[in-house]
Amino acid sequence: MSYSQFSAIIAAVELGNLSRAAQSLGYTQSGITQLIDKLESDCGYKLIVREKKGAYLTAEGQQLMPYFREIKSSYDSLYRQVEDMQRLETGLIRIGSFNTISVMCLPQILSEFRERYPGIRIEPRDGTTEELRTWLLNGDIDLTFDCPSPDYPLPYYDLGFEEMLAIMPIGHPLQKKKKVTADDLMSYPFIKLNEGSINQVPEISEIFDEYHITPDVAYSESNDFAVINMVQHGLGISVLPQMILNDVKDKVSVRPLAFPARRHIVLAVKNKNLLTKSILNFADFTREWMSRIMSD
Repeated sequence: MSYSQFSAIIAAVELGNLSRAAQSLGYTQSGITQLIDKLESDCGYKLIVREKKGAYLTAEGQQLMPYFREIKSSYDSLYRQVEDMQRLETGLIRIGSFNTISVMCLPQILSEFRERYPGIRIEPRDGTTEELRTWLLNGDIDLTFDCPSPDYPLPYYDLGFEEMLAIMPIGHPLQKKKKVTADDLMSYPFIKLNEGSINQVPEISEIFDEYHITPDVAYSESNDFAVINMVQHGLGISVLPQMILNDVKDKVSVRPLAFPARRHIVLAVKNKNLLTKSILNFADFTREWMSRIMSD
């Protein structure tokens, strides 16, 4: 079995057919077919069904796919480690992030990081919490920004804590209060920040569950700035992370909450023992950068 064979079957399944997989990997369709045929021969099972409408895994292929991904990911890490050792501050880092980080932090982090390490190439990728963790475990990204729960299963580098704050239209009755209580959040129409299309952002949902807050949800939005604009136009109140609110205090009123409410931000990895020098450089740089931001 070879790296090329694992790459071929993974690409065929992810892209849906052999011709697209061949194009993405730089093979002819005949070449990628031969790679998959040889992998099936080595395994002793039919692994993939190839039809005109597309390619999909057999039951045996589904059982073995996690192992193919794991081995390919290890090969990728090995290649990047050797590259780091040979060429020092060069390499590729694939980074996952969620909306607040992507909008408020990542552009500046990448800009400053590139000044310090111009030879390191970055590929950012946005996703929901579930998507980011799946990509990390599958080896599709090298590390990801995340907000861990107490039983978080992945190793990570700690980046600090971010306060969650209440926002309301300018002139709203809650503007007169020094702190907004749980009862206050349930007394006015609420605009909920969703992750993706339907699921509430986990860290906000956990805070609400802990303090038994059941807001009167008037609207739901998956974009932080859309929520801010709706609040600005008097459609309700909301709760958002501190970083997203730093530059909008002329549009909405911002008040602290009367109960502990913050989220823990980390850089999660799959295995700290398999990180390249480039990835370690990025983790160290990001911790320094976030430390400055959190203390401002």
